[in-house]
Amino acid sequence: TRPVLHLFIADLATVELAVWPARLLAATVSLDTVGRILGFALRGAGATRAATLVPFVCQFLVQLPAMWWAGLVLGYGLRGLVVVQVVMTVITGLVLTGIWRGGRWDRVRIAEAEGSAA
Repeated sequence: TRPVLHLFIADLATVELAVWPARLLAATVSLDTVGRILGFALRGAGATRAATLVPFVCQFLVQLPAMWWAGLVLGYGLRGLVVVQVVMTVITGLVLTGIWRGGRWDRVRIAEAEGSAA
């Protein structure tokens, strides 16, 4: 982890501070992949509203305020930010999984544009 961080960070103290968060994020990349794949699958199936709304709400209405609260108000700093990031990644993936497994997306009707060739 340290050699990779040294490519981007020159200060040794900052590198040491970033080791644990970088390892946690690296360990949870596959969880983020699940949410992304399901989001793109839903978009491809025509359920663009759900596939866009869930990540938007999770990130802007929940994650960012939670990061501010954990990092600044509670004083957990970078570690708090990373934990919130991981938790929200899991929540987003679970919500998109629920939408996918619920099957309502397969009833989405895509309106044909006027004047399109058939």
